[in-house]
Amino acid sequence: SNGTNNQIFNNVCYGNHDAGILCQFGCINTLIYNNTCYGNLGTNGEAGIHAGSTGHVTATWKNNVCYGNGTVGGGGDYHVSSPAVVTSDYNLSGDGTATGAHSLTNTNPIFLNQNIADFRLGSLSSALAAGTSTAPTVTTDILGLSRPQGSAYSMGAYDKSYARTPLNFYVA
Repeated sequence: SNGTNNQIFNNVCYGNHDAGILCQFGCINTLIYNNTCYGNLGTNGEAGIHAGSTGHVTATWKNNVCYGNGTVGGGGDYHVSSPAVVTSDYNLSGDGTATGAHSLTNTNPIFLNQNIADFRLGSLSSALAAGTSTAPTVTTDILGLSRPQGSAYSMGAYDKSYARTPLNFYVA
């Protein structure tokens, strides 16, 4: 993206050739809140969420979940290239690239089933109620449910926890 005062929230980005969310070419005051990025390849060194080195970039990242990104190009879950300036906190990364005092690093978000692109949070996810308020920008999750569903905002595009439905097999 480029431009001023962009708002990127409640997105699920997965399986992309490069970055899940790429902010460069003069993104000024861009808010990147409550997104889930998984399995983006990062073939050009990008990450799940990437603030690029092309043009002046300022951004704020909060309540995002990035896991398993940059597997080809090595960009990782989050990456900031100079001269981009990013304020980041309350994010989760599987590889330790999330920054900020309240971010969760080297953490599995416990998706219900990423193999079938079900990125809802499981009931044991560390991302549940681990975020911070992003109101008035974000007041609902990707499904339109009001935030927060628990005691605090959850990280990622989904705010509510979900339990897996057990499969019952009967042998006759």
